[in-house]
Amino acid sequence: MEACNHSGPNAGDPVAEMPTLLSPALEASSSSSEAQIFTHAAPPFEITHVNDAWVNLCGFSREEAVGKTCRILQGAETSVESLRALHAAVASRATITVRLLNYTKGGTPFLNQLSLAPLKESEGSEDATHYVGTLRAWRQPEAAAPQPTAPGPQAVQTPEE
Repeated sequence: MEACNHSGPNAGDPVAEMPTLLSPALEASSSSSEAQIFTHAAPPFEITHVNDAWVNLCGFSREEAVGKTCRILQGAETSVESLRALHAAVASRATITVRLLNYTKGGTPFLNQLSLAPLKESEGSEDATHYVGTLRAWRQPEAAAPQPTAPGPQAVQTPEE
């Protein structure tokens, strides 16, 4: 999976366009159509808030997510390389964007672009107190996809004689 570090504002990057302070970021998140998750900035990085778009995308309720870690979204095929890049960015308090395979509550995998940025409590604060992650799904979960009522044509391979 790819990781792209962003050191300055980038047009189209949802995190670069977000407030850098916790309170305004939470306020903006409440009306955002993009899935957003907030965590503490210290290990184990517990989830403190998720918005409606995140609940709809990931399938967890707020009550199920808050107090847990982002591991609830990881599964067998989640990229260890992308997770290492995220951990390195967190350690240096950097903003990062990675492609990541996550899983819904129901276990359905979905590929997404995750942008992560540190947030401060107040303008005078030097250290980040929280992180905000914005998930842009590349493939929506298929749980609501209509199922065919009858099997379609199938190719059959026969042995050559």
